[in-house]
Amino acid sequence: MSTFPACVVCSKQFQYQGPDPHLLPCLHAVCKPCLDSPTTSSVTCSICNRNYERDGQPFPVDQVTLSEVLHLVCEHRPNQIFCTNKEDGHQAVCWCSQCKDFLCEHCQISHTEVKATRNHKLSEMTEISKLMKHSALTCMEHGSPLNIYDETCDRFICNQCYYKDHNSHATVTSEDFAGTEEENQRDNVEAVSDKNKDVLASTDEVNAHGRTLEEKSTQLRDMVDHTFSELQSVVAQREKVIQLELDELMECTTSFNNSRHPVLKATNTSCETTLDYINKSLMYTSPEHQLLLKKSLNEATQYCVSSTIPTVHKYEASLSFCKQGLHDIKSAVSTFGSFLAPISESGQPDEFTPLQSGKDISSMINPSRC
Repeated sequence: MSTFPACVVCSKQFQYQGPDPHLLPCLHAVCKPCLDSPTTSSVTCSICNRNYERDGQPFPVDQVTLSEVLHLVCEHRPNQIFCTNKEDGHQAVCWCSQCKDFLCEHCQISHTEVKATRNHKLSEMTEISKLMKHSALTCMEHGSPLNIYDETCDRFICNQCYYKDHNSHATVTSEDFAGTEEENQRDNVEAVSDKNKDVLASTDEVNAHGRTLEEKSTQLRDMVDHTFSELQSVVAQREKVIQLELDELMECTTSFNNSRHPVLKATNTSCETTLDYINKSLMYTSPEHQLLLKKSLNEATQYCVSSTIPTVHKYEASLSFCKQGLHDIKSAVSTFGSFLAPISESGQPDEFTPLQSGKDISSMINPSRC
């Protein structure tokens, strides 16, 4: 069974006709009770760890999650939906798109016998979500289909609204708007997909770099052991110092590399969330809901596409243990040994730079981090 979407704060699953889900800028959903909680002035998404202040920021009803919950309930828990025609508590077995009612078995039979409703199209429960996506919108004022999109007012209108107040505005048909918006969201899908490919590629690169660091650590330890085995009688204490320097260097370098993971994971989560949400919006939402979601979807896409991906410097793992002048400095072995890294300010290995500690290489890779 498909997993029902859940609130990112309390982790409770959203229920049909339960508290409305509200959309956070990261495209995750929070339930109404958590959003209105008097104990905090902000909402923190447990998936991407982004915090949002409630004051001055709109959190629209999440139409995609509402549609998804209805779809899942119709498919997996149809016994939770009851007849709305007589509201007698009987389980619904079908949906009338003209009457906008769920019908129980008795109402279904009477619906087909009454002349006024016998030609209405009745749909099985599993087909409801598809029908609602393509259901016609109705003008609250005139009761007519909202078949025109007013670009000037950024809203849907009916023919009567058009001739009454909007005939001088730039308009297109609701079908054209839906087609254009669907194409825009498919462009968003492509942009976020490309971004996520870069994130995954960078994740692989960071993981590979971590393995290289482990191999390099082993290589350097072997080299240090071999070097100090020649000086065992006089360098025991210095060897301990060098080993501590190496531990600090590799710990800081590895820690720096590991620090990339949360950023990559958060970006990956944002990308996958945005992709999943946009695809669901394309699957479940009507043009009216697409209009309500347009700003949120575009902002989420822009957030994903514009985020910075941590990358591994080509020469980060090019560490070496210096043995230059070994024979000449045996008499001064107490100060022997250091680590070198081929990293310069220009990012090119013009020469190997001596490192005093792990912080040195971190500051050379990214001065803002150490």
